[in-house]
Amino acid sequence: MNLHFDSMKNKREDTKNMNMGNIKISIIIPTYNGVDNIETAVQSALLQTFSDTEIIVVDDNGLGSNGQIATEQRLKKYIEQQRIIYICHESNKGGSAARNTGAKNSTGKYIAFLDDDDVLLPQMIEKQVEKLEEADNSVGMSVCSGYYVHYNGVGYCRYLIDSRNMLFDYLLDKQYFNTSTIVVRKAVFDELSGFDESFIRHQDWEFCVRLLSRYSANIVREPLIIRYMSVGRSSRKCDDLVQYLDYFFEKMDNVFKKSLAENDYARVKLYKYSELAVGQYIERKFIEGFKVLLNRGFGIKGILFSMLGLWKRVFNKLIRGRKKRCASYKETMDKLNSQEAEIL
Repeated sequence: MNLHFDSMKNKREDTKNMNMGNIKISIIIPTYNGVDNIETAVQSALLQTFSDTEIIVVDDNGLGSNGQIATEQRLKKYIEQQRIIYICHESNKGGSAARNTGAKNSTGKYIAFLDDDDVLLPQMIEKQVEKLEEADNSVGMSVCSGYYVHYNGVGYCRYLIDSRNMLFDYLLDKQYFNTSTIVVRKAVFDELSGFDESFIRHQDWEFCVRLLSRYSANIVREPLIIRYMSVGRSSRKCDDLVQYLDYFFEKMDNVFKKSLAENDYARVKLYKYSELAVGQYIERKFIEGFKVLLNRGFGIKGILFSMLGLWKRVFNKLIRGRKKRCASYKETMDKLNSQEAEIL
C-alpha cells in the first residue's frame, strides 16, 4: 500500500492557492496517555494538502501529570513554532470533553477529529471538504473509508458504500467508520451541542447517531485514514462493557424510536449485544457471553445469532486478516518524519 507521501512537497505547493475560498478547517486531536503516538498524528495533520488548517491538540492527561509533561515536551517544537494550538485540561475529563474543548476554541468552517493513535493520509481533508462544499445544508458531515490494521500493517480496509439508510447501516457496522474519518460542519456540531460528556464509552456512536438522525452524510470511498490497533486484549470487565452499552441504549432510546422502525431498532440491539458476547467468546469466556444475551432477554435466538457472528469473525480473520493491508506504524512514522524534514 502506497501512502503517497513521496510527492507531498509538490502537492502542497500546488494546492496553497486552492483553498476553496479561504475556508479554514480545524483538526482537533484529543490526547490521553498518547505520548508515544501523538507526534505522528500531529505530523499527518500538518502534511495535509489542504492549505488553510488549524491544528488543536487538547491534552487531557491533567495539568502537571507525568503524561501531560511528557506530551508537552514531545510537542514543544510545534508549539514554539506556532504550528499547533496546545490546550491542557487541568484534570482528566474524557475524550468527549477534550473534543468539545477543541471545538470551542476552533475557528474553522469545518471540524475534523483525529485520535492520537490514528494517521490522516495527505488528501483526507481536501477530498472531504470538497465533498461538503458540493453538498447542500442537508448534509451534516463527510466520512471516508479507512485502513484498520495492527502496528505491523496487517489488517483490512473497510470501504464505505452508498446507503439508503445510513444510520441503520452504521449501527450494524455495514458502514464502518470511526471518529478520525469524520469532517463535520461547525454549525452542525454547535447545533448538536457537541459530544455528550457523560459518555465514558461509545462516544462516537452517540454523536454520529444524533447527527445522522437529523442530517445525511456523504461518502468518500477512498481510504484516507489509518487506524493502528493494539493486539492485546481489553482490560475492561464484561460487566462494565454491558453497563456502557446499557447506558448507550438508555440515553439514545428516544432518538432511535423516532429514527428507526421498531424491527430495525430491535435488530440493532441484538447485534450490539451479540458483538459484545462475541468479544467474550474470543477470550474463551463463553459463560459470560451467554449471560450477556440471556440477561437482556435475547434467549437462545440471541446465542445462535452471536455464534454466527463469531464464525464470521473467525472466517474474516482467516481470509482477510493475515495479509499486509497497509504500511506498518514504523514505515508510516519514517515517511512522515522524512517528508516533514523535506518541507521544513
